[in-house]
Amino acid sequence: HMPGFDTALAFLQSCHSKLNDGGLLLLECPDYFTMGRDFFQDSSHQYPTCFPRLEQLFLDTSFDMPYDTRLVLFLRAMLLHRLLAAAVHSAYGLGLCHLLFRRRAYQAKLSLLPSCVVLGRKV
Repeated sequence: HMPGFDTALAFLQSCHSKLNDGGLLLLECPDYFTMGRDFFQDSSHQYPTCFPRLEQLFLDTSFDMPYDTRLVLFLRAMLLHRLLAAAVHSAYGLGLCHLLFRRRAYQAKLSLLPSCVVLGRKV
């Protein structure tokens, strides 16, 4: 949980300095675009994250992204990512999450939403 851009940038710079050349960093975080207003229901979420913002942070800290992120973003994030998010929001809205998970329905909803996953390589 990063309180802001400067902290996120410092974290990635620290990771970059500790990795050997060719070392990999895999980062996963909530996707603001799929969580929407639910992102801020968790008080520890202060810095909205999304794939384009993470991609820029990785590029700002000199990480190489070893696959074509634009193609992956379109095929995976724009299609499957959005469909899964819509299905989870619908299931929650229809009460299916409440039937399956009872009191933990809201946490289950957040856990089922897609997240951002970024792979960076130190060059």
